[in-house]
Amino acid sequence: MKKRTVTCIVVSASVLVVALFFVFLSFLKNLTNPVDYNYGAQTYPYLVQEYNGKIGVFRNNEKTPFQVVDLSPALLPPYDQAALEEGIPIRNESELQRILEDYAS
Repeated sequence: MKKRTVTCIVVSASVLVVALFFVFLSFLKNLTNPVDYNYGAQTYPYLVQEYNGKIGVFRNNEKTPFQVVDLSPALLPPYDQAALEEGIPIRNESELQRILEDYAS
């Protein structure tokens, strides 16, 4: 009986360690993904973010932008610079065009 109890404890502890390992890996994966378009329950198809000293437009969790605007964020007001550092989630193409036009003017 004592041997059976020890075996149950060892198996339970092993399962717990494996489960914690997978939770930890999932946590690390989320930390290393710099572009996340999920904000609450809403998913955004575009993200406007500073990219190599310019403004990049990303989509579909891609690591490189599909469009780069030749405008330095350093020329923008501090609020816009901070927003571009964090990344600005964009709902649709018309909102994307509006924000890019705002930055260009």
